[in-house]
Amino acid sequence: MVKITKLVMGASILLSSCSTINRDVVFYTKSVKKSIHNLEQLEMWIENDREIGIIPNEIADDYMLAVTSTRLSLKKKYKKYDK
Repeated sequence: MVKITKLVMGASILLSSCSTINRDVVFYTKSVKKSIHNLEQLEMWIENDREIGIIPNEIADDYMLAVTSTRLSLKKKYKKYDK
């Protein structure tokens, strides 16, 4: 009985600590070069997910349009990072 009580207490502490995570925090980088790299990585992941069937083509196309447009806009604005 003691083991079950400890297990329940441990699980409740773990679950309650997880619920206090602040989900309003957004992590970002001030580096345009890193942002462009991250967008290129995201494009690769979208394409991989499309190829293995995790996301439908229509949704992948929408994601790619948004990500590629953002990446190209950054590259156009900051041409010194376009290498």
